[in-house]
Amino acid sequence: MTSQLSERLGPQRLGPREVRRLCVEVQRGPSAGRAASPRLSSVVCVGHSRGVDLQLKEPGVAPFHVELRAEEGGVLVGDLGSERGTWLAVQGSSVRLDRGLVPYGTTLRVGDDELVATPLEDASLPAEELPTLPPELVVRSQALREAISVLSRLAVGRAPVLLSGERGVGKRCLTRALFAPAPFLEVACAGSARAVMSRLFGHAVGAFRAATEAAPGALDEGGVVYLSGVEKLPPEAQSALARALREQRYAPLGGGEPRPLTARLVAATDTDLRPLVNQGSFSDDLYCRLAGAHVRLPPLRERLAELPELVRVFEARAGMSPGTLGSGWITRVSRARFDENLRELERLVRDGLGQFD
Repeated sequence: MTSQLSERLGPQRLGPREVRRLCVEVQRGPSAGRAASPRLSSVVCVGHSRGVDLQLKEPGVAPFHVELRAEEGGVLVGDLGSERGTWLAVQGSSVRLDRGLVPYGTTLRVGDDELVATPLEDASLPAEELPTLPPELVVRSQALREAISVLSRLAVGRAPVLLSGERGVGKRCLTRALFAPAPFLEVACAGSARAVMSRLFGHAVGAFRAATEAAPGALDEGGVVYLSGVEKLPPEAQSALARALREQRYAPLGGGEPRPLTARLVAATDTDLRPLVNQGSFSDDLYCRLAGAHVRLPPLRERLAELPELVRVFEARAGMSPGTLGSGWITRVSRARFDENLRELERLVRDGLGQFD
């Protein structure tokens, strides 16, 4: 049944579409004259880090200060937990704005800089065919199709990828599918710095008390290394990984000959790392090296059109007959919060004719 479902669900076609664009320009302040207008993105991130779209000169601005997104009715402003805040100029005074939609042309103050966002002509993206995917990755929403389109293109390169999305959206499953047939090794990033660094880089004899034999690390395998919960990396491990990415080589814990970095890193997180960079708990250097290619998978509550097919997939997996859970059950279950996304839906289907019957 699974192979039939997989055949039925892929490959799929992503039709031509338009991407809203905007230009954000600094009109007054230390960074006056600087501007950003990403060619194929509706988002501009502003801050002091080299990892943003619009880098401001003032060091008092947060590394990742505010995100501006082009919407039909204006600019969606989202402060990224900055200490000094993002301010909206209103009739000669300023109002702090954490999140909200403002008209194009509104003056925003970030530190001592004043920014204005204006709309640009939409970018046109051609139609393309998506790869065949596992059955639990039903693709009907535009947001998920676009995320998979970007990730499938990135899979053929060598650069690290930052993959973000809530728990249970399918980050691990999608990575396995799109990066195959490369060997896949998962490294849990939680734990002591020594334990995590040993998992990544391996260790030499005597590196720590229990290290009676040398052991290889995940990076030695040369395949895809999936960093699960990268936000939990201890600071020492963050520094070591950033150095390995910068130098494109690493050494086992406890010493040894440096080795070339040939593995492909996919860093997965259910957290927005940028506020963590602002707080100083996540390395700006490591973030910039991981997030050069960043893909966000949308949560299930933004993809409710996929529910009917997903329910059928999980029915088959649970050994149920197709259609055991009818349209009324699906309508009622669609009101769930889905905090754990696909994982939660599968559990609800497995429980079957319970809470939502």
